[in-house]
Amino acid sequence: MVIYASCGYIGCALLTKNGNIYTGICIDTNCALGNCAKYVAIVEMLKNNERKIDKIVAYSAKDKFMIHVVDVES
Repeated sequence: MVIYASCGYIGCALLTKNGNIYTGICIDTNCALGNCAKYVAIVEMLKNNERKIDKIVAYSAKDKFMIHVVDVES
């Protein structure tokens, strides 16, 4: 089986209530091994013992548009 993978077309950044920024990129595959940019950024935040998101944004470099901007309430 040949696994196709591409990465970096979608990026995400989130700002925590503490003022820290965490980022992630997507990895697209033709099987279940890929991941979502938002999940990666959130996992990075959790790994650093933070739990409260202030804002989160995702951007598609391939399609040249912002796909999510969310102002998160506590």
